[in-house]
Amino acid sequence: MLYEIINRYAESCRPYMGRFINHLPMAQLAVYRMTSDLDRVETYSDYFANHFSADPLQSNYPAVGSIDTCIGQRDLYEPCLDLVKEAMVSQGVGQMVKQTLKTYPSGISSGVFHTLIRLGYAMEGYRLEPESTDEVERALAYYLTGYREAKTFSRHVDAAAFSGEMENLTASATVQRIIQSKSSLGQRLRALYGSDEYLRMGFVVKGDEGDKARGLLDHLIPLFNRTHDIVVLHCITGLHAAFMLKEHFLDFEHALDILTACITTHILAVMPRNRFDRVYDAKAHSWDALLRKGSASKDVHTLKLTYSCHQLNQVYSHAGLKDVVLNKIK
Repeated sequence: MLYEIINRYAESCRPYMGRFINHLPMAQLAVYRMTSDLDRVETYSDYFANHFSADPLQSNYPAVGSIDTCIGQRDLYEPCLDLVKEAMVSQGVGQMVKQTLKTYPSGISSGVFHTLIRLGYAMEGYRLEPESTDEVERALAYYLTGYREAKTFSRHVDAAAFSGEMENLTASATVQRIIQSKSSLGQRLRALYGSDEYLRMGFVVKGDEGDKARGLLDHLIPLFNRTHDIVVLHCITGLHAAFMLKEHFLDFEHALDILTACITTHILAVMPRNRFDRVYDAKAHSWDALLRKGSASKDVHTLKLTYSCHQLNQVYSHAGLKDVVLNKIK
């Protein structure tokens, strides 16, 4: 079964590869969901293991008394995993995920959205195979120890005004001063969230779930196609992850507001500047053709982005999502 393949590669590993993230558990699920072929999952897993090396689990680590102690402490992943396993016995999978998202809602963009993405994929695997509890435990321990708190905005704008409001934020003296004076992404994020003026200028989208999602997609799709920026890519896959976890959020529309604040802040912090002269139009390509092309890739981000765009299109029906997939493949 799929969970057995995922466990074989993940149970002895931390969620990191040095400075980077171990994407294999997510890529395995994406390949399976796009192909329904466990042999393809095995082949890709073998390729990944032969080309990349995830950090091994630590065997010696301190005992920790509570999950709260582990919040935002990457080095405490192993004791946090032990505590999550204990709590899962009494709470069950669904309740444990709901409680985590309720108690720590502002960390959904931690690690450039990877904590949310891995948890979303883990719950998707659990829905497919209820035996897949180990990956949920690992994803929760990663979410908790990788936690970096974001801030929320209170100003609401129409979805159609999203891109214009982003231009205003980009041009503001407050944002320009911050992004020009801070060297790393983390420093710029912390400085933006720490600015009262920026928090006043920030915005979320009016309306229901569909309005909020389409407002984000209307901005993210052309931005990715023009820049191929890796942070913008993760904003799209992060939106998909939030949808994967929809039933586990206490208030999904509020979760999308938090996600919107995280996405806009990340975009401002990186200021994507790449420009591609050729932007491909995917109207002539079917989703079946794009899934075949995307699922054949060796690149984890192509696999995940193809799967995310297909799933988002099924929910929010945005023609531009096919363009994103084709531009990533090309």
